[in-house]
Amino acid sequence: MISAQVMDQNGRLGKEHDHLAILVELNDKMYLVDVGFGKFAPEALLVKEGISCLTYDAQDAYQVELRGSFGLVASRSDLDKESKQFKTVYTFSTEAKVTEDFFSMFNYHQSSEQSHFVEKLLISIRTAQGRKSISKNKLIITEKTNKQLITLRTPGDFREALFRHFGILISETQAARLSSAKR
Repeated sequence: MISAQVMDQNGRLGKEHDHLAILVELNDKMYLVDVGFGKFAPEALLVKEGISCLTYDAQDAYQVELRGSFGLVASRSDLDKESKQFKTVYTFSTEAKVTEDFFSMFNYHQSSEQSHFVEKLLISIRTAQGRKSISKNKLIITEKTNKQLITLRTPGDFREALFRHFGILISETQAARLSSAKR
């Protein structure tokens, strides 16, 4: 386990232990594995000291640079023909961490009004064609460059979308509570 500092929309890095990622050594190679970072690489990213490693998938390109114990992850959409610039996603340290190192930031992300995880509902899953997400009261289905936005107007809409697109079954009471949350 390693600590990463996520870049916000204003270009500022988050606090230490803001994000947890994993470095894996396998067959004399190092890989960055990050399953909890929303729109991110579906496979492990190669990491080599002093070399900028590029990884491509069907939609995006990822760049990982490592200098000593400091690393940087950047990405770009390869479907967007206008933008070929890499944008920093986060920085990381290769220093091994334990779960307890992240407790303070876990608490912040679960309870602080400044945390985007508390500010609004966000559910996301990668698909073979792209991504499905629920953000606030919108179901967003992205397939390559096509994006479909569907407004979830009722708790029933919300409950159906969770089950149909994410395999999550919740009660009508839970759907009513979640669908009326901050938007």
